[in-house]
Amino acid sequence: TAVLTVLEGAQAHELDTRVAWRKVVKAGNKDFSLVYDGMWGMVAASDAGCARYQEVVATIQPEPRAQVTRDPAELYAHAAAVRQTYAALLARLPVSDVEVNVPPSLKQMGRIVEKSVLKRVDDPGNADRVCDVVRGMVLCDNMSQIASVAEWLRDDDQIVVTRVKDRFFDCPSDGGWRD
Repeated sequence: TAVLTVLEGAQAHELDTRVAWRKVVKAGNKDFSLVYDGMWGMVAASDAGCARYQEVVATIQPEPRAQVTRDPAELYAHAAAVRQTYAALLARLPVSDVEVNVPPSLKQMGRIVEKSVLKRVDDPGNADRVCDVVRGMVLCDNMSQIASVAEWLRDDDQIVVTRVKDRFFDCPSDGGWRD
């Protein structure tokens, strides 16, 4: 029980530290948001692909699915099992002049546990809302390419879209970041 008490104290200290940092980040985000919002306004006004992107995203009908486990270690094992299939799927992306990047490793276990604690205050340690253990990125030069990627995600028979987080138009990050 002494070890458990020490661990609980360390966890409480870590959470308090992260809460303090979040206040600092939130204050900084306010300033960054002004810059990113201004840049986004210029992109939205000058890139004809924005309208096509919005049309495509509006037609995506997510099929929400829950994680099949609450356990962070089991979630990590599932992610490891599908990582190669995911990388192969992204490798066949039929959009020209984009860069596909799949990190060589999964999300760190410490970050998975952190998310399972911070996102589940009501049920600490439950990893059923951690969604990005296997990650990838498609780097596009313009909104037309992004619209083409979204079309592929929507139309490919091997892909099931389970959620859409549109940071371009619907929900930019607190700092104004859009991706």
